[in-house]
Amino acid sequence: MKYLVICFVVLAAACQAQSTFFYLDFGPNDGTNGNATVSPDANGNHWNNPANSAVSAPPLQLVDASGTVGDAQLTVTAALSTNGINHGGLLAPSADLLGELAVATATQDYFFTNNSGSLTFGGLDPEKGYVFSAFASRNTPEVRESAYRFTGANEVMGSLQSSGPNLGGGGYNGNNASLYVSETVLPAADGTIELALTRAAGQFAYLNLLVIEELGSAAGVDVTGITVDGDDITVQGGTRRMQATVEPADATFRTVAWSVDDPTVAEITDGGELIPLRNGTVTVTATTLQPGVDVSGSRSVTISNQDIRHYFVDFGEADSPTNGPDANGNVWNNAANPNDTAPSLTLTTAGGTTPGPTLAVTKSATSASTGGLATPSFAAFGELAVPTATGDYFRTSNSGSVTFRNLDPEAAYQFRILGSAAHTGPRETTYILEGFNGSSGVVRTSGPGTSGPDTGQNLDRIFRSERVFPTDSGTLTLTYRVTLGQFGYLNALRLTELPGVELCPELDPRGIVVMGSSVARGQGAPGDMGYAFQYGELLEDRFAEGDGQNWDLTNISVGGNNTVDVTERWARDLAPLCDKYVVYGLSLANEGIRTRGQAAFDDFRDNMLALIERARNRGIQPVVVGNYARRDFNATDYGFIRQMNLLIHQWDVPSVNVLGTNDNGQGNWVTGYEADLGHPNQAGHTEFFHAFVPSLFDALAAGKPQPVRPAEPTSATVGAAVDPSPITFEPEETVHSFTISFRFATSGHNGTLLTYDSDGGQHRLVIRPDGALHLSGPTGTRMTTAIVNDGAPRTFTITHHYARGTTELYVDGARVGDPLPGRFVTSNYALFGAESPAQGQVGDLFYYRSGMNEDEIAALVDGALLKSSLELYVPFSETTTGGTTTFVADNLAQSTNQITNSRLTNTTAPAGADPYNVRCYPNPVGDQLHVVTTDGAPTGQLTLLNAAGRQLATYRNATTVRTADLPAGLYFLRVRRPSGRVVTFRIVR
Repeated sequence: MKYLVICFVVLAAACQAQSTFFYLDFGPNDGTNGNATVSPDANGNHWNNPANSAVSAPPLQLVDASGTVGDAQLTVTAALSTNGINHGGLLAPSADLLGELAVATATQDYFFTNNSGSLTFGGLDPEKGYVFSAFASRNTPEVRESAYRFTGANEVMGSLQSSGPNLGGGGYNGNNASLYVSETVLPAADGTIELALTRAAGQFAYLNLLVIEELGSAAGVDVTGITVDGDDITVQGGTRRMQATVEPADATFRTVAWSVDDPTVAEITDGGELIPLRNGTVTVTATTLQPGVDVSGSRSVTISNQDIRHYFVDFGEADSPTNGPDANGNVWNNAANPNDTAPSLTLTTAGGTTPGPTLAVTKSATSASTGGLATPSFAAFGELAVPTATGDYFRTSNSGSVTFRNLDPEAAYQFRILGSAAHTGPRETTYILEGFNGSSGVVRTSGPGTSGPDTGQNLDRIFRSERVFPTDSGTLTLTYRVTLGQFGYLNALRLTELPGVELCPELDPRGIVVMGSSVARGQGAPGDMGYAFQYGELLEDRFAEGDGQNWDLTNISVGGNNTVDVTERWARDLAPLCDKYVVYGLSLANEGIRTRGQAAFDDFRDNMLALIERARNRGIQPVVVGNYARRDFNATDYGFIRQMNLLIHQWDVPSVNVLGTNDNGQGNWVTGYEADLGHPNQAGHTEFFHAFVPSLFDALAAGKPQPVRPAEPTSATVGAAVDPSPITFEPEETVHSFTISFRFATSGHNGTLLTYDSDGGQHRLVIRPDGALHLSGPTGTRMTTAIVNDGAPRTFTITHHYARGTTELYVDGARVGDPLPGRFVTSNYALFGAESPAQGQVGDLFYYRSGMNEDEIAALVDGALLKSSLELYVPFSETTTGGTTTFVADNLAQSTNQITNSRLTNTTAPAGADPYNVRCYPNPVGDQLHVVTTDGAPTGQLTLLNAAGRQLATYRNATTVRTADLPAGLYFLRVRRPSGRVVTFRIVR
């Protein structure tokens, strides 16, 4: 999980005897998407029901938990939206998880915003402290996190994850247990505390319910001392989270205000993050916010090895430029023309170095020299506090933008943006930065009480961006737009360049992100537990059993997305996760294939290739899920789908063939496997899931490359006269649909080529004495009329569509007879062996975890290397050195699975010489075979086979195998180690 919950607290009935509690249920009270919480509830608490999220709503007088009306009130000061029951609120809260807050009418609906909103609590007692407990929940697999900022006499910030894959456990993608609990907030002198709700991650921020605890008084246990800790900063682009330890440990007010003695060397955020501005030494001080108590602590921090460049820009009128150097020694750039036709401005660094990046107005605004900030505070704004820079501004009645070009794509950038103008009405400006990634925030620029009870404009707030990175072409765009009121403002900014700082210095080597549309998200399966969720569960199970690495799968798929949508949100949503792997799960349906035809096909192809390349450019390994069926596809649509999947098969990227798992043969869902027109149901998603190669990411992590088909076909000699032991393999984990294909040539011989077991019985592919090919199984047989043992190499292919319930036999790409009916799960495959033709030449062996259509089988026979859902690709060959012939049968597919055969391993390797670090003894064996390891790891999966390759028994991490009941003869023990390596021992009983 990429975002952690700040606090996990279940409220007690009362934290202090003298506390007063207020319970607030946010959301519509329309009876459809939300209901008011009836008071008193089952716990005896009275609730307030804020249902009007508009700024124009009158103040709501609050009642406390006992039902008493006091002076406290709530006002919406920046508009929010409402929703709930039918759109993902928590419908069935658990008292075991949420205690007395497990009130369905309170958790089922919410206020929300796609940007920011705010509430103001008035009528509070300035002599008392307030603790806020916020709950947010929305059932969606997108990771969404809400940020809460409480501002009164002090400021307290925190966040809470509302949504994400399996956040609540059991497949529930919403928060059902966690709260954000603030530190003590003190009201401003006018008795107000403002709550700002903003997005910290994902598309929306939420507030379902809020509990306010009014402490008995602001008095309590006094702060007597503060110790500040934090190491020096010596790494380029490094920051330091300073820590303040408040004494005594039970002090009532533990919140501190941070400051630095020299804001030209470093700045510090409200949360204590020290951010270097240049090399030097700075004293960091933490001061208690307890009223009437003057206690602080300090620490000196040395900053070194920094390569930092600053650009200062003054936006406003041409007749009031900021000349440089200013009092701080900084040279300024003056953007005086707010029109989008203005020429570009080449920026100069604060130290006077030119040329730098260029700035261009890309969406027009107007400028003004009246009403700006005439006397800026150096303590609040640092080096931006230059009157000529803050006193005028660009402004917009809608939105304006400026674009920075010629930036260094290998550098990080941070913005500090000031917006302020005196006005009698409340005004807010949103600042949005977009490049490779993005950052945004809101600043209250104007209006009564903006920076205190007697102020009419912003005197102390600044937008501090996260680190943003330019596009590959070196551009960043800053958009400033009106959030509240008539105008938005842009007075001045500092652009800080950090060369050599990367968005992801290291990618998480075990991180997998699924990025696609609604099917990839899981729609159609209960709780969105679709194919991605099921694959994540499988990876966890494999790790627990010692069969794979500890993978962490995150799903950021969004319903309705197409390749354009994913491209647009790639940098914002995917890049910051810093995961090593991305699984693209998109469809031609969302691209508009039904109406746009070839144009949609071309767009999907080109955009997918660009997304693949974009990932690789950032060191991310892409995996592509192919296209799938749909109820309303016609023959033309189906043709496009098959054509696109055939391309994806052959791209130089791992891919998954989900069409071959849930396709009725005409491009539509198989009956019983669909949830609706465009989505599979749970069973349909499970079919998709089985098409994923279980060890794909283990193979990728090990550096296994994409397989390449030899330029000239290779082969090896096999047959009963050559080696009576079979070539065997097992699919990794459960497989439903599958395709097995191999090339074989023999002259005049007959016998069994292939057997495989299933839950319905055994299946056999045989060359009959008359030279015809015969496939038999529990549900019927198919036989060629042509002779196949005439010495010519033939490709034999069997494809099973589990959902459809059919099996087809192909010879050289031509189907033999009609499909055989029947649905079964296979377990063990054996080629050749004691009952096979005496001698022949075997070529390429393919095993896929999906069914195939005739287009794919024809392409495979024609020499194409199809890779979607490929678990095994073995181009058999032989090499001869010094008169010794070596049988070569390596699996080149991106999986850790292997075939086994007595010619492939040295079964008598002495202790310490076995590269697989496993031995078995005694051999010949009596009643019990012992299996030991020499590397300390578990033995792994053990499979006992008879001479014909039939599976007799399986064990997990066993050290003994019972052989007492076996008749005398030849047997094989296949050992799959936890690393994925496979070794086979020939055992004589």
